[in-house]
Amino acid sequence: MTISHNVGLKVVAKGIERVEELELLSQYGCDIAQGYYICEPLAGDELLGWYETTVQK
Repeated sequence: MTISHNVGLKVVAKGIERVEELELLSQYGCDIAQGYYICEPLAGDELLGWYETTVQK
């Protein structure tokens, strides 16, 4: 991740399914994560509701 950060890039982890994975990636400096642990796939109209109740708390 250091190389990516040194050239101004963000690091995205995909497929996170367990809290342990998210914690480890956070320790390594991962910038963004996605996967079933964070939220299952949603239809577009459901995404806004999820965002407003989960992320914007």
